[in-house]
Amino acid sequence: MGGNIVLNLVKTGVLILLCIIAFLAVRQYDSFEDRILEVKSLVEETKSQTRDNAEAMRKLRRENADALSKLRRELKRRTVVGPADPGEADPGGDDPDEDEGGSDPRELPYWPTEDNVLIDTANEPAPAEDAPRGGNLNYYIGSNLSSLNQHTLNEAQLADNIAAFVYQKLAIRSRVNPDDYIGEMANRVTISEDKTVFTIYLQKGLLWHPAALSPRERTGPRKWLADLGTPEVTAHDVKFTFDVIRNPLSEASNEASYLTDIKFIEVIDDYTIRITWSKKRYYNKSSTLSLLAIYPRHIFGRDESGNELPLEEAAQIFPQHWYNKRMCGSGPYRFVEFVDNAYIKLERFDRFVRTGPAADAMTIHIISDPEVRLQRFKAGELDVCQMEPAQYRSEYLDGGPGSVKEMIDSGKAELRKWEGATYYYIAWNQRRPIFREAAVRRALAHAFPKARVARDVYAGLAIPHDSPVHSAESSYLKDLEQFEFNTDTAARLLDEAGWKTNDKGVRAKVIDGRMTELRFNILVVNSRVVYRDFSLLFKKELAKIGVIMELQVREWNQLIKTLDDKEYDAVTLGWGTSWDSDPEQIWHSRQADVPRGSNHCSYKSPIVDAAIEGLQVEFDNAERKKLWATFQRTIVKDQPYLFLSIPLRPWLINTRCGNTFFNKLRPQIWLLPWTIKEPG
Repeated sequence: MGGNIVLNLVKTGVLILLCIIAFLAVRQYDSFEDRILEVKSLVEETKSQTRDNAEAMRKLRRENADALSKLRRELKRRTVVGPADPGEADPGGDDPDEDEGGSDPRELPYWPTEDNVLIDTANEPAPAEDAPRGGNLNYYIGSNLSSLNQHTLNEAQLADNIAAFVYQKLAIRSRVNPDDYIGEMANRVTISEDKTVFTIYLQKGLLWHPAALSPRERTGPRKWLADLGTPEVTAHDVKFTFDVIRNPLSEASNEASYLTDIKFIEVIDDYTIRITWSKKRYYNKSSTLSLLAIYPRHIFGRDESGNELPLEEAAQIFPQHWYNKRMCGSGPYRFVEFVDNAYIKLERFDRFVRTGPAADAMTIHIISDPEVRLQRFKAGELDVCQMEPAQYRSEYLDGGPGSVKEMIDSGKAELRKWEGATYYYIAWNQRRPIFREAAVRRALAHAFPKARVARDVYAGLAIPHDSPVHSAESSYLKDLEQFEFNTDTAARLLDEAGWKTNDKGVRAKVIDGRMTELRFNILVVNSRVVYRDFSLLFKKELAKIGVIMELQVREWNQLIKTLDDKEYDAVTLGWGTSWDSDPEQIWHSRQADVPRGSNHCSYKSPIVDAAIEGLQVEFDNAERKKLWATFQRTIVKDQPYLFLSIPLRPWLINTRCGNTFFNKLRPQIWLLPWTIKEPG
């Protein structure tokens, strides 16, 4: 009882101090910074004294964080900062531009100077000031993860649905207008006139989360890490991340391929870093700002005993780092727990200095079976669920008692359809002799019934697609060659290429001195029922023209390993698309033989290579359109992929959730601004 009285007195005292400071700040602006620091100090002292009372402290920290956020917004509105020198990057240092009130612009979420390529974050989706706070959001991913290191595990569901809430990048594309960039770690970025030098100013006060450690680790083998607490994010962390990823020993080739032209990286001071590229390049901006999630040097630059490692050693252990089953970022949520094949638990990081989430926690359940996901949504154990097309048909279009349709009609759930930033495809491994010829790949494209699959397998929730560029992008070419479904055409093309039917009714041809039948296996992930369904339909159509295809259904981690080793015939998958991105990673010849690279079908084309290299250096929009046209026409002609469709995703949302937000970028369902209407 006595502890509760003391806690209430502390809470009341802190709130009174905040109100007094807020009032005085408006009238006495010249001492504003000192008062903010005083409030920070008092809040930190209060937190350390009451840490054991978890539930009470969660509410107190939330109230303090909200009050400080309001004070910072007031400071931002009143701060006017002039540019250092138009056209020249300010080197940073210990004496940044200051307004007449003495505030440090490095503490702002956005540093408003004329040379700043970032835009203000004020219009980005966020919980309203009066939105309900608290509660736990329940989401899911479709398969277990072998690692939580997104730099070495090339897995979209890890990067988009988990790491995006824990880690931060220097900047990201605006979720309102993706052509603009907003800061995450950075509050100001300047670019030299020749587009080769990027000077990045980090926001002060960003902290790394406390490391996720067991009680035994905190007092035993990981005491060194527990003692480090929550260090401040610095430019040294940024340089470390770039250096490790660029080192071939890190096995982060998917990202490293975009960073090969960096000339050098300089730490100017703790909050300023300069990245210089060897040449002017269109994608330097996105590769510098939004490619890499920044990792903490104090963890990934050390061994298990806490000894600092030289860069080469840090890169070498990076793929199997002892912390790879945990996460430590600087984002709005901190990692708490990962239980294999069960869930990943995140909690709100109350010392996050930018606008944070409303929900106290987020649980990402690991559920591979779509039926189990739907049943758990119906039971209220998931707040959001994407229906498979068959479920959409049975549960919504034909829904009866106990169905999703009934939930929607009764106001317990809502349905929202959203065009995915994804396209699906079948890739032909061109290391296999039967897929070396474009004529074979073109014939197989004519044997796939796209329209029927969209209608029957996807229940109308798919848009037939034909390009390596998403149809929502301005660079998408609308008059591409079409491969209409026609098995007669497919058979004729195979005949012309010398693939004749043998006495078993199977197409065969002499390749490399051996009679080879046109039969192959297609890899299908076990968690995607629609992949299996349309593959079975495709199998029947291929059998009609003497082509034998068998399904190999694999768990996700097994499939990815097979893909990385390039030990497969064909695979059906999807690419999540990024706005105006460099196609080199997936399509350039120099990526075809990279271990664990994204050009897993080993496609090589000098015409495509030239178009990609042109896009990397061309800034004129008219010329870029021509290059994108050549790129698309060549790939569609060669058919290294059989392009299938773009999904129209039906999302179910529990109506206890408010302020729900979808956008054009991945992940399109962005949970950060969501609220729980009655968190309890």
